Amino acid sequence: MKNFLSKAFLICITTAVSFSQADKNGGSLYSIFGLGELTYSTSTRTEGMGVLGLGLYGNYTNAINPAAWSRIQSTIFTTKFNFERLKSSDGTNDAQRVYGNFESFNLSIPLNKGNGWIFDLGLNNYSNVNYDAKFDSTIEGEAYTQTYSGNGGLNRLTAGFSYIIFKTFTFGAQFNFAFGTINRTLNIDFTNGTLFDTKNVTEDKISGIYFNTGLIFHGFGKLFRSKKLDDLTLGVYFSTPAKLNSSITGHYNRSIGIIDTVVIRDGKIDLPWSFGAGISNTFNNKLVVATDFLIQNWDNYKYYDKHPTEI
Repeated sequence: MKNFLSKAFLICITTAVSFSQADKNGGSLYSIFGLGELTYSTSTRTEGMGVLGLGLYGNYTNAINPAAWSRIQSTIFTTKFNFERLKSSDGTNDAQRVYGNFESFNLSIPLNKGNGWIFDLGLNNYSNVNYDAKFDSTIEGEAYTQTYSGNGGLNRLTAGFSYIIFKTFTFGAQFNFAFGTINRTLNIDFTNGTLFDTKNVTEDKISGIYFNTGLIFHGFGKLFRSKKLDDLTLGVYFSTPAKLNSSITGHYNRSIGIIDTVVIRDGKIDLPWSFGAGISNTFNNKLVVATDFLIQNWDNYKYYDKHPTEI
């Protein structure tokens, strides 16, 4: 069993790295900004409900709020793979993109089910960069096509635990190691074959650590002496700010065969803290209702000590 779990986890790590670097351009143009589009999904269950599940208990792994693990009854592992098919048309031309992306793998192990003592190890997607944009123009009468594209993103390797305290509270904490590479490419292709085309690629390798912590109160039934409120829960979540390491390398290619590789610069990326709260209730063991609130002030985001004006 240990060998199987080790192999499964290694496969998921390899899959995450390969898909995060895949040249699958065709996603949102807005992923050109910052670290790309953030992944807010915590599990297939919560995504199906359209919530984060910050206050939602259950026999499943919540990738964001570790306090939600305490009711896991047996060792489980879950994985998520996102498959998308995008078709677009301008009335004359049609275009289609089909691609997949690894999003998560989590292994949850109950150490003491009575005390809600659960250990979790996971690999989860943090952000995705995936865009393509083309512009046609001329310079001094020469036509050319300028293409901007990007791919990659960040994943986070996680380890955490949950524990029931004072019988009505569940506390959880999670360690996150964020890592990944964001590739950005600029192509300049001239229609005139006698002119030199250019391809400039920057590779930004990013890594760093931060922590999540959560608390869920599940004692409303005892507090108000009503069994109807036994399944009512209120959860809060906090993620610490982070200072990630960044190293940018440039590759400059010319159509005449000249390739230059240089280290452009090293620096820091400041991620802002985030806070959230969620409430959920189960009615007659048939209907689950939940809602969440999450805030992260991206005015405090800094890239190499400067806040990008577009964010």
